[in-house]
Amino acid sequence: MVFSGILVQFGYHHGHHGEIDTSHLIMGLNYFNWADFHKISIVLVSIGMIFHIILHWKWYKSIVPNKKLVVKNQQAVILTMVFILVAMTGYISWFIKLSGGPELNRKFFMEIHDKITWVLLVYLIFHITKRFKWFFTAFKKIKKYTQNSAKDKTSVNNKIKKYISMH
Repeated sequence: MVFSGILVQFGYHHGHHGEIDTSHLIMGLNYFNWADFHKISIVLVSIGMIFHIILHWKWYKSIVPNKKLVVKNQQAVILTMVFILVAMTGYISWFIKLSGGPELNRKFFMEIHDKITWVLLVYLIFHITKRFKWFFTAFKKIKKYTQNSAKDKTSVNNKIKKYISMH
């Protein structure tokens, strides 16, 4: 999502004064391919973010009424609000284009989307780096669990084979 957005922004939008060479290839794809890739990734990331918010809904509900908790967790709260703003401005721009709305309105929302995305990127980097230790710990637990599951399956399969061979 970030990669395709930056690529579209710098590869096609910046410095072209509205005259985009849509046939220009970057890494073998033209403008429409990259735009489609970006839109698909945005939809997938939006779905993931919705699930993420649902998973942490109890946390959101607990901090909103408590100003001290909001201040303590302001980075995550701001990240959520900025993500929603970036998503909404992108989706509004996309809806205007699909509905045949005024191009000036679409570009207005797209400009807001492009600028706020940089703020989102900074907060996203902070959010991820703040949770780096958790990511590694969770990955190790998942790896250990899958290895143990594989051993258990092998053990069960061996017992089944032994039982079958005996009968």
